[in-house]
Amino acid sequence: MLLTFRYIDAKVGQNRMCNLMVAFTPETRGRYKAYFKVEPEVTGCGVSLRQEGEGEAKEVSSFHLADRVCLSGKDVGPINGRAQRLKWEVQVIRLR
Repeated sequence: MLLTFRYIDAKVGQNRMCNLMVAFTPETRGRYKAYFKVEPEVTGCGVSLRQEGEGEAKEVSSFHLADRVCLSGKDVGPINGRAQRLKWEVQVIRLR
């Protein structure tokens, strides 16, 4: 199973983004919770995956974080968990 997490916010002249793609093999009738965390000022992001059950939640052994965010399996796309910035110029024009 593939899970994709994406965060984006907008400021004047800049978008801040962080993407993650993780894979794991769920167990039959397994219950899971994913925790997605974005660092302050969007400097990075991360995810943890826990299997819920009786007693304490435990980490999922098949959890895999790829190097890059890409559905094709090729080594392309943004680096997993690394922040990105899209900067653009703002021009204010006063209309009468």
